[in-house]
Amino acid sequence: MIKHILKSEDFANVVKTGAKYTANELALYAKNLGKGEKHTYIGLVVPKSVVRLATRRNYIRRVIYAKIRLEGKTLKTEQAIVIKYCKNLDVKNKKDLAASLNEKVSKLLKEANISRETNNI
Repeated sequence: MIKHILKSEDFANVVKTGAKYTANELALYAKNLGKGEKHTYIGLVVPKSVVRLATRRNYIRRVIYAKIRLEGKTLKTEQAIVIKYCKNLDVKNKKDLAASLNEKVSKLLKEANISRETNNI
């Protein structure tokens, strides 16, 4: 099950102590929480200094959360993940932005080895 990281201390803890993976516009910080946790914790940061319009920031968050929800069954539990949007993508179309974000999030999750392999028999 996926839960959101809500407290700023939790964000800071994952960013400071977690492993960092980057894909141009996105940075992913991942921290293993240990065997006792039954959830995957997700946090997103889309700074106002990078994306000025609140509607655009919210759209970016929705697209990334939707991608993570789709990948939810393959995500490893006992993880805390923070994804930071670092640079603005130079796309005018929302459809292109969503496609680019989906591609980059998938790439980061594979690179960070957060997704479990699923065996379809």
